Amino acid sequence: MFENHKEDLSGGEISFSMLSLLSSKLRVGIIGAGKGGYIKAKHLLERGCYVEVLSIDYEKKFEELLKYNLKIIRGEYNKSFILDKHLIIIVIDNDEDIRRIEHDCNSLYKIYINSKSFTEGMGAIPVQKDMKNFILGISSKGGNPKGSLMMGEKAENYLKKYDDFIGYTTSIRNKAKKFPNLKKSITNFMASEDFFFFFEKGKENVVLKLFYEDDMILYER
Repeated sequence: MFENHKEDLSGGEISFSMLSLLSSKLRVGIIGAGKGGYIKAKHLLERGCYVEVLSIDYEKKFEELLKYNLKIIRGEYNKSFILDKHLIIIVIDNDEDIRRIEHDCNSLYKIYINSKSFTEGMGAIPVQKDMKNFILGISSKGGNPKGSLMMGEKAENYLKKYDDFIGYTTSIRNKAKKFPNLKKSITNFMASEDFFFFFEKGKENVVLKLFYEDDMILYER
């Protein structure tokens, strides 16, 4: 039964364009309040997004999310629901309703996600791993959430050793913004495994002073 495991189940090559959006400015409308809607609402609310959920009824566990100022609207879908939203997430099963919502989203140039069939929408929510100084997002091209989660955990375990390093180099970069030529030079200098080696040894400032002795931008950990 696994003879065609290498077949492209998506029907063709899929290209994604990932964006990092500022959560506090993102308004999200979720249509549907089942298990899938709960998972997506929780993910977005925990990251500081404004979320409204529209559904005739909702699972009781949605009440756990009210502490995040989640707004639950009981009722049928109406186009007015999506007008003040940046992102629309469709988490219902009725194909006729889905097509109507997608039509409205397209006419209003809304970004929308069809959770029933992500290729019918505009994309999917990636697995997100948050560290102190950077975030990591992973999506499978063919639609494999469990596989994306597995790869996200593997990538997180490997990359977390660079977390403090990214924080350090980001600080230096921000201090060098006033000096364009210096910024380019020093960021290129720091973005290497060689410099990371000295960072792990606690010698990063010594190395920077050696090459940039006249530039008072050193960052003490």
